[in-house]
Amino acid sequence: MIPSHEQRRFRVNPVELVVFAAVTLVFANSIYQLFYDWDEIRTKSGTVEEASAGSASRGLASASPLFSSIEVKCNDEAPKKKGANADAHLEKTDAAKIRLSGPLCLPLAFQELKENKRPSLLKTEVTNKTTNAVATVITNTTEGRFSTDFIPLNPGPNQIQLKWVYSGGKELSQDLIIQKN
Repeated sequence: MIPSHEQRRFRVNPVELVVFAAVTLVFANSIYQLFYDWDEIRTKSGTVEEASAGSASRGLASASPLFSSIEVKCNDEAPKKKGANADAHLEKTDAAKIRLSGPLCLPLAFQELKENKRPSLLKTEVTNKTTNAVATVITNTTEGRFSTDFIPLNPGPNQIQLKWVYSGGKELSQDLIIQKN
């Protein structure tokens, strides 16, 4: 005779049954939403067909980009300005975020040295002083160029500081004002 506790080999745990039922319901709801609920492709003005019919009157999205790139030149190559911020170069954009790229600038004392006598670049820093956002900078020392990730901008003027630190304690900084419209 088999003892009674061995006769039932598979017992149903009520907690596991509730968890399994909840997961099954969530999965079933996801499948239903995937195939039958098309509210996400409806626009504020109506259905997709109505929106595409009225799209001829709208402007291109590229006319006011969310992202933009700006090529930066060294201070001695940039046009000189008069006034309180005479060293700052002014750029205007409609973009919410910008990427800066340009040459690795050298202090004047290093420019006259031969290529093999110049001190090595230790780091390049790019900071939006208006938002206190520090950009990630990628430097290519073989080509003598840098590029940043996208830096967020506030509406109005944004003061961007570029700073190159060389071995031997030499630093070069440059200010750039980006006016976000």
